[in-house]
Amino acid sequence: MKHIALIAKSGAGKGDFYEVAQKKYGYFQATMSGYIEKAARDAGMIGKRETLDDRIRKAEVSNAMAMEYGSGYLAKAVIEDINSRDNRGKFYVIDGIRRKMEKNVIQSALKSEVVFVGIVVDEKVLEKRLIERDKEIIKEMGVGNYLRRMHQNQSGYDIDDLLRDVDRKIENNGTKMEFTEKVEKFINEHCL
Repeated sequence: MKHIALIAKSGAGKGDFYEVAQKKYGYFQATMSGYIEKAARDAGMIGKRETLDDRIRKAEVSNAMAMEYGSGYLAKAVIEDINSRDNRGKFYVIDGIRRKMEKNVIQSALKSEVVFVGIVVDEKVLEKRLIERDKEIIKEMGVGNYLRRMHQNQSGYDIDDLLRDVDRKIENNGTKMEFTEKVEKFINEHCL
């Protein structure tokens, strides 16, 4: 088996990908945003119920961590966890990769044991999914303001560049069932 490093925008289907990988193939999850969330919670910057402002604050924490510790810092923490004694022999879906340096750190550490996959989604489909997912937040701020803030949240990241430089791409413009079939096919052909 191989580790899988996911690169995708918010709402593209990273959680659905992981769900299939975990349930059918026994993968574990290593998420860089988990480290960001912990740092933001520890600093009292976000609450228990995530809001759009919390997502933006997490992006600010991520940028601050990159400035202070280097842009590969979170990837190094994930690799340390994966390589720890307790995790040897386990295979991971790594998500939350947002910067080129994070990809480079993972690629350098895991070499041929990792496949980088990009989940690509048409922008209109992505917007529709985000609006559906975040209905409660949108009630408070309106669709236009929400979409502006979401785009602001993605600034400073290299996601578009990273999506051009993956080993494989999986399109997720259809149903969840169609995406599940694509994920299973991908794992069977490239990771086992």
